[in-house]
Amino acid sequence: MANNRSYEFYQQPLTGTTIPNLYWVCGATNGFTPSSGLRLSVDLLLAVPFDQMRDVTASKIGIQVVTAGNAGAKCHLGIYENAGNTNNAPSGLVIDAGELDISSTGFKSLNIDQALTADTRYWAALLSNDGVAVVLTVAAGTSAKSIHWGAAEPFGVIQPVSAVNSSQNYGALPNTFPTAGLFLGGVNPMVALGFSAVI
Repeated sequence: MANNRSYEFYQQPLTGTTIPNLYWVCGATNGFTPSSGLRLSVDLLLAVPFDQMRDVTASKIGIQVVTAGNAGAKCHLGIYENAGNTNNAPSGLVIDAGELDISSTGFKSLNIDQALTADTRYWAALLSNDGVAVVLTVAAGTSAKSIHWGAAEPFGVIQPVSAVNSSQNYGALPNTFPTAGLFLGGVNPMVALGFSAVI
Protein backbone atom coordinates (compact mmCIF):
# COMPACT_ATOMS: atom_id res chain seq x y z
CA MET A 1 0.00 0.00 0.00
CA ALA A 2 1.13 3.56 -0.59
CA ASN A 3 2.85 5.31 2.28
CA ASN A 4 4.93 8.40 2.79
CA ARG A 5 8.15 6.49 2.11
CA SER A 6 7.19 5.29 -1.36
CA TYR A 7 7.89 7.15 -4.58
CA GLU A 8 4.40 6.29 -5.82
CA PHE A 9 2.85 8.14 -2.90
CA TYR A 10 3.74 11.39 -4.68
CA GLN A 11 1.89 10.61 -7.91
CA GLN A 12 -0.58 13.37 -8.72
CA PRO A 13 -2.72 14.55 -11.65
CA LEU A 14 -1.09 16.79 -14.24
CA THR A 15 -3.63 19.57 -13.67
CA GLY A 16 -5.72 20.99 -10.84
CA THR A 17 -2.92 20.85 -8.26
CA THR A 18 -0.73 23.38 -6.50
CA ILE A 19 2.28 22.26 -8.55
CA PRO A 20 1.02 21.21 -12.01
CA ASN A 21 2.65 19.31 -14.87
CA LEU A 22 4.57 16.79 -12.77
CA TYR A 23 5.29 13.47 -14.48
CA TRP A 24 6.20 10.17 -12.82
CA VAL A 25 9.15 8.09 -14.04
CA CYS A 26 8.57 4.35 -14.51
CA GLY A 27 11.01 2.06 -12.78
CA ALA A 28 12.64 4.77 -10.67
CA THR A 29 12.72 5.24 -6.91
CA ASN A 30 13.22 8.25 -4.65
CA GLY A 31 16.30 10.24 -5.58
CA PHE A 32 16.79 8.62 -8.99
CA THR A 33 19.77 9.76 -11.04
CA PRO A 34 18.96 10.96 -14.56
CA SER A 35 21.55 10.65 -17.30
CA SER A 36 21.58 11.05 -21.07
CA GLY A 37 23.20 7.77 -21.84
CA LEU A 38 21.03 5.35 -23.84
CA ARG A 39 21.39 5.22 -27.60
CA LEU A 40 18.39 3.37 -28.97
CA SER A 41 18.84 0.30 -31.16
CA VAL A 42 16.93 -0.65 -34.28
CA ASP A 43 14.34 -3.39 -33.69
CA LEU A 44 15.13 -3.73 -29.97
CA LEU A 45 12.12 -3.88 -27.64
CA LEU A 46 12.96 -2.67 -24.12
CA ALA A 47 10.79 -3.03 -21.02
CA VAL A 48 11.26 -1.47 -17.58
CA PRO A 49 9.20 -2.70 -14.60
CA PHE A 50 7.26 -0.37 -12.35
CA ASP A 51 5.10 -1.10 -9.34
CA GLN A 52 1.82 0.78 -9.41
CA MET A 53 0.72 1.30 -5.80
CA ARG A 54 -2.30 3.55 -6.43
CA ASP A 55 -5.29 3.39 -8.77
CA VAL A 56 -4.65 5.95 -11.52
CA THR A 57 -5.73 6.94 -14.99
CA ALA A 58 -2.67 7.53 -17.15
CA SER A 59 -3.25 10.29 -19.69
CA LYS A 60 0.25 10.72 -21.15
CA ILE A 61 3.34 8.61 -21.77
CA GLY A 62 6.59 10.10 -22.99
CA ILE A 63 10.38 10.17 -23.23
CA GLN A 64 13.04 12.89 -23.41
CA VAL A 65 15.12 12.79 -26.59
CA VAL A 66 18.55 14.37 -25.98
CA THR A 67 20.16 13.44 -29.32
CA ALA A 68 17.95 13.50 -32.40
CA GLY A 69 17.58 10.38 -34.49
CA ASN A 70 17.89 10.12 -38.26
CA ALA A 71 15.22 11.53 -40.55
CA GLY A 72 12.15 9.33 -40.10
CA ALA A 73 13.26 8.09 -36.67
CA LYS A 74 10.32 6.84 -34.61
CA CYS A 75 9.51 4.75 -31.58
CA HIS A 76 6.47 3.04 -30.11
CA LEU A 77 5.70 3.38 -26.40
CA GLY A 78 3.40 1.14 -24.40
CA ILE A 79 2.68 -0.80 -21.24
CA TYR A 80 2.68 -4.56 -20.59
CA GLU A 81 1.28 -6.52 -17.67
CA ASN A 82 3.53 -8.68 -15.49
CA ALA A 83 3.57 -12.45 -16.05
CA GLY A 84 2.90 -13.30 -12.40
CA ASN A 85 3.85 -12.92 -8.76
CA THR A 86 6.63 -15.49 -9.10
CA ASN A 87 7.53 -14.74 -12.71
CA ASN A 88 8.80 -11.20 -13.20
CA ALA A 89 8.60 -10.69 -16.94
CA PRO A 90 6.42 -8.63 -19.27
CA SER A 91 3.59 -10.66 -20.80
CA GLY A 92 0.30 -9.36 -22.24
CA LEU A 93 0.03 -5.93 -23.85
CA VAL A 94 -2.01 -3.43 -21.83
CA ILE A 95 -1.71 -0.56 -24.30
CA ASP A 96 0.27 0.38 -27.39
CA ALA A 97 0.26 4.16 -26.98
CA GLY A 98 1.29 4.74 -30.58
CA GLU A 99 4.24 6.20 -32.42
CA LEU A 100 6.53 9.12 -31.56
CA ASP A 101 8.72 11.12 -33.91
CA ILE A 102 12.22 11.07 -32.39
CA SER A 103 14.02 12.83 -35.25
CA SER A 104 14.28 15.97 -33.10
CA THR A 105 15.17 16.64 -29.47
CA GLY A 106 12.86 17.47 -26.58
CA PHE A 107 10.19 15.86 -24.45
CA LYS A 108 7.92 13.76 -26.66
CA SER A 109 4.62 12.41 -25.36
CA LEU A 110 1.50 10.60 -26.50
CA ASN A 111 -2.03 11.03 -25.17
CA ILE A 112 -3.57 7.90 -23.68
CA ASP A 113 -6.53 7.00 -21.47
CA GLN A 114 -5.48 3.94 -19.52
CA ALA A 115 -6.52 2.80 -16.04
CA LEU A 116 -3.73 1.23 -13.99
CA THR A 117 -4.62 -0.86 -10.94
CA ALA A 118 -3.14 -0.43 -7.46
CA ASP A 119 -0.74 -3.05 -6.11
CA THR A 120 0.14 -4.24 -9.62
CA ARG A 121 3.44 -4.57 -11.47
CA TYR A 122 3.55 -3.28 -15.04
CA TRP A 123 6.28 -2.82 -17.63
CA ALA A 124 6.86 0.37 -19.65
CA ALA A 125 8.01 -0.56 -23.16
CA LEU A 126 9.88 1.19 -25.96
CA LEU A 127 10.57 -0.03 -29.52
CA SER A 128 12.54 2.05 -32.04
CA ASN A 129 13.38 1.98 -35.75
CA ASP A 130 16.49 4.12 -35.16
CA GLY A 131 19.99 3.53 -33.83
CA VAL A 132 21.11 7.15 -33.49
CA ALA A 133 18.62 8.77 -31.09
CA VAL A 134 19.71 9.03 -27.46
CA VAL A 135 17.14 9.26 -24.65
CA LEU A 136 17.30 10.44 -21.07
CA THR A 137 17.72 7.51 -18.72
CA VAL A 138 17.61 6.30 -15.16
CA ALA A 139 21.02 4.86 -14.37
CA ALA A 140 20.84 1.22 -13.29
CA GLY A 141 24.03 1.08 -11.24
CA THR A 142 23.87 0.22 -7.55
CA SER A 143 24.31 3.87 -6.53
CA ALA A 144 21.43 4.99 -8.74
CA LYS A 145 17.76 4.63 -7.99
CA SER A 146 16.16 2.26 -10.46
CA ILE A 147 14.30 -0.84 -9.37
CA HIS A 148 16.60 -3.84 -9.05
CA TRP A 149 14.44 -6.94 -9.13
CA GLY A 150 17.24 -9.42 -9.68
CA ALA A 151 20.93 -9.99 -10.24
CA ALA A 152 22.64 -12.10 -12.88
CA GLU A 153 26.10 -13.45 -13.59
CA PRO A 154 26.21 -13.56 -17.39
CA PHE A 155 29.89 -12.65 -17.80
CA GLY A 156 31.42 -14.01 -14.62
CA VAL A 157 30.45 -10.84 -12.74
CA ILE A 158 27.13 -10.50 -10.94
CA GLN A 159 25.18 -7.48 -12.18
CA PRO A 160 21.91 -5.84 -11.11
CA VAL A 161 19.00 -6.48 -13.44
CA SER A 162 16.44 -3.72 -13.90
CA ALA A 163 15.14 -4.12 -17.47
CA VAL A 164 14.63 -6.73 -20.17
CA ASN A 165 14.87 -6.67 -23.95
CA SER A 166 13.94 -8.69 -27.02
CA SER A 167 14.53 -8.52 -30.75
CA GLN A 168 11.36 -7.29 -32.44
CA ASN A 169 10.75 -5.94 -35.93
CA TYR A 170 9.67 -2.32 -35.73
CA GLY A 171 5.93 -1.68 -35.85
CA ALA A 172 3.01 -1.98 -33.48
CA LEU A 173 3.92 -3.54 -30.15
CA PRO A 174 3.24 -7.29 -30.10
CA ASN A 175 0.22 -8.51 -28.11
CA THR A 176 2.48 -10.79 -26.08
CA PHE A 177 6.00 -9.74 -25.12
CA PRO A 178 8.52 -11.97 -26.92
CA THR A 179 10.90 -14.16 -24.92
CA ALA A 180 12.87 -11.65 -22.91
CA GLY A 181 16.58 -11.44 -22.24
CA LEU A 182 18.32 -9.42 -19.53
CA PHE A 183 19.18 -5.84 -20.46
CA LEU A 184 22.56 -5.09 -18.92
CA GLY A 185 23.34 -1.80 -20.63
CA GLY A 186 23.70 0.03 -17.32
CA VAL A 187 20.85 2.47 -17.97
CA ASN A 188 17.09 2.29 -18.45
CA PRO A 189 15.07 4.50 -20.78
CA MET A 190 13.29 7.12 -18.70
CA VAL A 191 9.65 6.54 -19.64
CA ALA A 192 7.39 9.08 -17.95
CA LEU A 193 3.67 8.87 -17.19
CA GLY A 194 1.25 11.73 -16.65
CA PHE A 195 -2.07 11.17 -14.87
CA SER A 196 -5.53 12.63 -15.29
CA ALA A 197 -6.72 10.98 -12.06
CA VAL A 198 -5.04 9.55 -8.97
CA ILE A 199 -6.95 7.70 -6.23
